[in-house]
Amino acid sequence: MSYAYRYINLLTIICITFLSQRASAQLSKTHYIPPLTNADSNSSNPSDQYFYISTPSNTDIAYTIIPVGQPSSSYITGLVSNSNPSEIAIGSGNTQLFVPPNQSSTVVFNKGYIIEAESQVYVSVRMNAGNNLSQAGALVSKGSSALGTVFRVGAFTNASGRTFNNQGVPSENLLSFVSVMATEDLTTVVFSDILNDTEIENFGGNFPLNIVLNKGESYTIAMNSYSVTFPDNNKDGLIGALVTSDKDIVVNCGSANGSFHNGDGRDYGMDQIVGVSKIGSEYIFVKGDGDNNWENILIVGHSDNTSISINGNPAITTINAGEYYVIEGNNYSANENMYVETSQDVFVYQGIGATNN
Repeated sequence: MSYAYRYINLLTIICITFLSQRASAQLSKTHYIPPLTNADSNSSNPSDQYFYISTPSNTDIAYTIIPVGQPSSSYITGLVSNSNPSEIAIGSGNTQLFVPPNQSSTVVFNKGYIIEAESQVYVSVRMNAGNNLSQAGALVSKGSSALGTVFRVGAFTNASGRTFNNQGVPSENLLSFVSVMATEDLTTVVFSDILNDTEIENFGGNFPLNIVLNKGESYTIAMNSYSVTFPDNNKDGLIGALVTSDKDIVVNCGSANGSFHNGDGRDYGMDQIVGVSKIGSEYIFVKGDGDNNWENILIVGHSDNTSISINGNPAITTINAGEYYVIEGNNYSANENMYVETSQDVFVYQGIGATNN
């Protein structure tokens, strides 16, 4: 799955695509990486994880990777230049990067990362998952462009949330999440537009939910798509959720695992997103190498009565704030691109794939 923001330039990182108004949008001296989470299943459990740091600078730039809440002895330092990018392994399993789902829905002070550099750098995070490394995912840090106070969550629709494994046991390895990190002390974060008729991991409260975070602290909401109590609501129950704050925060969201298709295929699909001030009403997408069933576009409304048009044709539907619409892959043109225009600004996520499975 991919997150898109405003207008046209396209950057693809494995299963995540991010549309930027200019190529420098992810360049920054400071990068915040809120923790991730995943379904508690063998095929989605995190394996090896890496930071990739690069820069257009021809001279060396010093960087420091700060594991939040850890002593300075655990900091990772290095130099990077245009001809010398860095790949940094940060461990395997439930590392500093991951919050296990049964430990979500709590304020966390010792997960995630902050990367500081002397000048502007790019930062991406990549990982494998599963006992046989059957899953993989990545996200691109948006640097200072990630800071905002109003966000709408996107994830896979997880239509196969009630599939069964070979032993006839319900599958529980489809999970969607949203994770936020504060950039200032005493930041109030509000999670809303989430039905109370859903089942949240490690949570028994109601929404709206107010949380107070200090700088570097994070909070993760995880929703497994399989639920005995709310079998329909849990599949896509986080899509369109509203996250607001009184000071700048950074948001990661997506699915681990998940899918836009109703078959057995699934994968990591997540990204770091931007706030409402950086979204738009015109988007251009380039098709990946997958089947139309998962080469989909997810439109998440932020305002009522938002119409959606594809490739210059009349509007095909109208959605309200917090609602979503999935555009199937058969709407790509013969040149394998798609132009989407909406009557009001929207949050947009793109799913891409490879081969026919």
